[in-house]
Amino acid sequence: MGNDAAALAIADVSFAMGAVGSDVAINAADVALMTDNLEKIPDAMNLGKKTREIVIKNFGIWGVTNVIGLALVFLGVLSPTGAATYNFLTDFIPIFNALRLGVKKFRKCPTKLFTTSRHLWGRLLEVTSQLFGE
Repeated sequence: MGNDAAALAIADVSFAMGAVGSDVAINAADVALMTDNLEKIPDAMNLGKKTREIVIKNFGIWGVTNVIGLALVFLGVLSPTGAATYNFLTDFIPIFNALRLGVKKFRKCPTKLFTTSRHLWGRLLEVTSQLFGE
């Protein structure tokens, strides 16, 4: 296993198995699977694609909300305090949009310990998914 790290470091894309891999190999790899199940690779790829889409969408949301905010300031609709409040509140839109990444994983959580918070977060994520599409 000690020779894997060098090969993983020079590969275009490298995967390491977290359960059986050495720490050096896991640190050298681009992706570390925390299980020995190779069937998780498509899940990791899908998560990466979804993350990229959401990041691009968040940049668009950020740009649109800032243009709207600037227009409202230049038109005299918002005072400096109102503009600061607007900016603060619109910063949460991309955050809620990014929360959609955890919707499926969060719904599958079997832990009974966090039932109440899981229910509240699950509801928040459902509303966010409806607002921004899935």
